[in-house]
Amino acid sequence: MALKTLHETWLRESTRVVLGEKQQQSFTVLLDCLMDTQGKMNVTAVKTADGVVLRHFADSLSLCDIPALQEAKTVADIGCGGGIPGLAIKIALPHMQITMIDSTEKKLRFVSRCAAQMGLQGVKVAAGRAEELSAPSQRMREAFDVVIARAVASLDMLDELCLPFVKKGGVFLAMKGPKVFDEVKSAQSGIAKLGGEIREIMPVKQVLSPAQTPEEIEELDFFLSMERYIVIIDKVKNTPHEYPRSFAKIKAHPL
Repeated sequence: MALKTLHETWLRESTRVVLGEKQQQSFTVLLDCLMDTQGKMNVTAVKTADGVVLRHFADSLSLCDIPALQEAKTVADIGCGGGIPGLAIKIALPHMQITMIDSTEKKLRFVSRCAAQMGLQGVKVAAGRAEELSAPSQRMREAFDVVIARAVASLDMLDELCLPFVKKGGVFLAMKGPKVFDEVKSAQSGIAKLGGEIREIMPVKQVLSPAQTPEEIEELDFFLSMERYIVIIDKVKNTPHEYPRSFAKIKAHPL
């Protein structure tokens, strides 16, 4: 399934990073991979190509204008599911080494297969629970320049699942919706305990070319009506050894 001309335009307009022909081709392959899973795997609830391009690809590309991500050498996508946003930002910023982390091995096999079909180098997968993989004895603890997470959990849980992966001086990027300010208020003390400091709550503003067909118009209107934000959290101190706790404790008693 080739990208429509409008799809290509939407992708270009979603980031200041210049997407070349090879990158557009990679997005075509990724679109095919995601559409081929319909009815076979629970990778995405989005059922149309227009929806995948807008809600997954264009949304993910909004991360790519953040300087910390542009400069990062090592990146981790926590709770990556079917590969979004990690694979999308890897296409746009191919220099980075990215580790895709998820507890479901079937989804990680899908991610590896997609990366291979796109010819992407520097994509690793790691199966396991985030709170176990970032324990003090684990090699991935405080190992990444940037950690990203999208649609995983509320921020007062997400901070403890993600900040232990971020090296001191690195950045955690949490993609959030309209409840972001309530989530930040609840998570602020926990973020500080984990060695983080909120730098910015960045609204994602995109002006995309108008759609033509009723289906395109419906998806574009839905996408543009979504309030979307990126919470940028600097890692200013090492995470204390008592964190992360077990998932049961994280869920029952957020910091």
